[in-house]
Amino acid sequence: MTKSKVLLSIVMGLAILILVSSCLKEDSKIGQNSSLELRNTVPYVINGMLHFDNYSDFELYIQNLEELENDSNQVKMAYAHLGVDLTQEFLPNLTDHPVALRMEQQMSGFVSARKAEETIINNALNNGDNSVFSIVSDPFLKSALNSHYSVQIGTRIFKFFDNGGVAIVLNNDWSTYNEIKTA
Repeated sequence: MTKSKVLLSIVMGLAILILVSSCLKEDSKIGQNSSLELRNTVPYVINGMLHFDNYSDFELYIQNLEELENDSNQVKMAYAHLGVDLTQEFLPNLTDHPVALRMEQQMSGFVSARKAEETIINNALNNGDNSVFSIVSDPFLKSALNSHYSVQIGTRIFKFFDNGGVAIVLNNDWSTYNEIKTA
């Protein structure tokens, strides 16, 4: 692993810690029954970005995606829903995460960072370019981020950058977010 990749991994780890610590609320103790309810909660889309009411919802969404993706029956059902016949000799390079793709397709007006990256990486690989890489390694986190690597949790908008930095825009300040989203 090159020095820059190690540094990027460390910075991304710190960014995720900042994300976690800034979203925790005092009322984060959730009973067993309500956690099952939250697990089934699908976020809604605002300005092309997923919105979660609180960090617990965000975390449960990612955990749920990971659990579903690890269930072989769910994966088979997702591929079937996407029109992929797993009995065929040649399978299309549609996605490595069919459950996440299926969930993302249910949210109108949303393109995940995971799907956007898969498209870019597949096109690059098909053209012989293997130098393309992702700034976020967790595919389930990328399923919650939009194509600009952003997510809204409560009134905070989190924007991840290629250099490993994270900007947190407070109080639903969409004009500030729009200024920095392509920086």
